[in-house]
Amino acid sequence: MQPMNQTKTIAKSAPSLVPSTGRKVLFSAMKNEAPFLLEWVAYHKAIGFEEVVICSNPSNDGTEELLAALAQAGEITHLQATVPPGGSPQHMATQTFSLKVGFRDGDWYMWLDGDEFLNVHVGDRTVHALVEAIGDRQVALINWRIFGSSGHKRFPGRFIDPAFTGAAETQFGLNCIVKSIFNFSPSITGFARHGIHRPLIERGSPLVPDNIVVGSGLSASDANARHLRWLKGDDFVLTSRIPRAESGWALAQVNHYIVRTPDFFALKRQRGRGYMPRTKVDANNRHTDEFFAFHDRNEAEDRSILHWQDRVTAEIDRLLGIPAIAKAADASAALVKEIMAKLDMSESDSPEIVPPAGQTAPKPAPAVRFELTFPPEVAAYVQKAYAAASSILEYGSGGSTVLAATLGKPVVAVESDRGWAERLSGHLAGLSDRALVHYTDVGATKEWGFPVSNANFQQFHRYALSVWDRPDLEEPDLVLIDGRFRAACLVAVRLRAKRPTTVLLDDYVKRPYYHLVEKLARKEEVIGRMARFTVTPGPIPPEMLTEVIGLFADPR
Repeated sequence: MQPMNQTKTIAKSAPSLVPSTGRKVLFSAMKNEAPFLLEWVAYHKAIGFEEVVICSNPSNDGTEELLAALAQAGEITHLQATVPPGGSPQHMATQTFSLKVGFRDGDWYMWLDGDEFLNVHVGDRTVHALVEAIGDRQVALINWRIFGSSGHKRFPGRFIDPAFTGAAETQFGLNCIVKSIFNFSPSITGFARHGIHRPLIERGSPLVPDNIVVGSGLSASDANARHLRWLKGDDFVLTSRIPRAESGWALAQVNHYIVRTPDFFALKRQRGRGYMPRTKVDANNRHTDEFFAFHDRNEAEDRSILHWQDRVTAEIDRLLGIPAIAKAADASAALVKEIMAKLDMSESDSPEIVPPAGQTAPKPAPAVRFELTFPPEVAAYVQKAYAAASSILEYGSGGSTVLAATLGKPVVAVESDRGWAERLSGHLAGLSDRALVHYTDVGATKEWGFPVSNANFQQFHRYALSVWDRPDLEEPDLVLIDGRFRAACLVAVRLRAKRPTTVLLDDYVKRPYYHLVEKLARKEEVIGRMARFTVTPGPIPPEMLTEVIGLFADPR
């Protein structure tokens, strides 16, 4: 990455599609952010955002009341979204924004979370200076810089403070993740639903990579397949990261206080992941102890945002001079103090979730090591196959998923054990944004994700099939079957794949009830207990339908 104070000249070859002027609008979706809210609003108003729009979900720490007071004083626009069962809070927030606020041609929009601060490095370091530096381009992809806890056990009260300057080293992988600021026009639809780190591009728009500025200060590469797919108008999850060669902080960075401090990480864990459907938020599989340990990066110091310290202090004081805001801030502080008093911190200050009233707190999950558990011959073969693969789908998860993540491969792993899925997802969050766990609810499970009973049999078919409905699933060229419903999983590949696909089916040799699949796929070779198949897409022969349909109810 380029040093933060090094600015490269932006190429000027792309046609000018929009003016560089226009209002600067900041959007966020928030829940339980009261302790940090005033500083976040004050900072972004100080650097020049002319309109701040925050959509809230129901909170228990006074966030909504504080937002209402800020809105009543004319400082922000406060929206509220109702999230239906199975809905995504962030998607509902963006829908609410589109309906109640909307987009205006020529205005600039940015979506930041409550733990993200835009830190401009050009000109007078305002948003206006950033827009001037972007020039006639339409989108700027601004790299994160990950900040740790700076060694604090308890939150010192401010992020924009000399006491909170511990950050990740320049080459830390997650610094390659970006957020976007974009100029709205007919070429842009608005906020994306799945690829939420970038705007959604209108299909058929004239935008090309030269219309996009990346972290290095240069135009986006026209050889990057992910950029090209996004510019065609595809909305997919894996748009958050740009290559290291394009990354940098030439124009700006997003200070991402991703773990804050151990005490408040507990509240972040309670909140869950905003973009996930409500049915999955209860299993907050991201904010684990492993996640905290990996992201608590303090090996470097970054004081650049302190340029605004005095201005932000003055802005906070101004806001607190409004009686209704001061009253709401005091009330939320009292609520947060009460909540924090109930949090049971371990000796290492790693946070635990406080259970709802009347419920017993779950026992802490034992530490898990995700390693390959295949025999040596099979493990060596899997490692070689993964290294050669372009995109991987797994049925069953664990060490092989971590292997794919460390190799930088896109991988989606289907898992039926909810607890295992949570812990693995937390571990993967520190390794790659291209490694995802697809949890499928087949009811209560026992060892190896096997259903305890057939009580939830009506959902069994989803184990093999539902992953193919994910909009972010890249077409796999390698499928590892090492979980449940193994024969059905191979059938799913035949039904849903778009090209001949290599399938590795573990524990095949001594389990004759799997051997039916040889009528549906070509067995190429046997490696120890594993078999390698080539599965060619096609329908199921009519004479096999009765037998094949039964496989989707067989969890073996």
